[in-house]
Amino acid sequence: MFRIERYDAAGSRTVLIPVEMRGLAFHGSIQEGDLVRVRGKVKNGTLRATKLDNLTTGAGVHAKGIPKAAYIAAVVIFVLGVLALILWTISDFSGTGPPPGFPTDFPEP
Repeated sequence: MFRIERYDAAGSRTVLIPVEMRGLAFHGSIQEGDLVRVRGKVKNGTLRATKLDNLTTGAGVHAKGIPKAAYIAAVVIFVLGVLALILWTISDFSGTGPPPGFPTDFPEP
């Protein structure tokens, strides 16, 4: 989390904007005093940045999250696990009659 100072045309600081950038890793960097352009949405008074351009160095800064392939793999594994559980449950109850060797001739009470 960091803050951006916003200035008016006369060069006077008008407001401090808290900025939050979320991710597992970050590519690029900013230093104090760099001019930046930020893209994102404001939530609860904090700008949640999705992309940041460092205008001083010309570098882009962005957060890196979990790749889409990892999400897809997790969903596929979950679905296959649920299907396996359903098939195992169905096959466990699909037997007919008692198991071999189980006594069936009980005396009447």
